[in-house]
Amino acid sequence: MTMSELKLKVVSLCESFAGDALRDVWTFDAETEESLFVRPDVHEQIEAVSVERFIDAERYDYITHDTYEALYYTEYEFTVRGMSEFEQYRVFVGPRDDRIGLLISFDPNDDGYNYRKLTQLLTETVTSGTIDQLHPTVDS
Repeated sequence: MTMSELKLKVVSLCESFAGDALRDVWTFDAETEESLFVRPDVHEQIEAVSVERFIDAERYDYITHDTYEALYYTEYEFTVRGMSEFEQYRVFVGPRDDRIGLLISFDPNDDGYNYRKLTQLLTETVTSGTIDQLHPTVDS
C-alpha cells in the first residue's frame, strides 16, 4: 500500500527536523492507527509491545483537549513525554471536528528540540493538503 502525498510530506518534515534521531511516526484517529515510519532498530524494540494499547492511551486527548483549553488562558498545542531512551511528541492537527493525532518519537538530544517549531511546521503542512489524506489507512 502506498502512502498519501501528505503522509510522505509529514515523514519528510520529521526527517528534516530530527535527521537520524527520528525513531517513529504514527498517525491515529479515534478508532485506528497507522505507522508511517519506524526506524529498523526501533521496530525490533517495539515488536513485543502492544502499540495499539499505547496509542489507545493517546486517544484520550480527544476528550481532554477541550478541557485543557477551557482551563487555561491559552491554546493547548502539543504534549512531550521524556522516556529514559527517547522523547515522545504528540500533536493533533486539522479542523476541530476532524482532528488527526500524530505520535512521533526522537532519540534524546542534549540541546533539546524545538517542539513549538515542529508543531508550526506540521500544522502548515497539514493545512496545505487535505486532512482526509492523513487519516490512518487500515489494511484489509
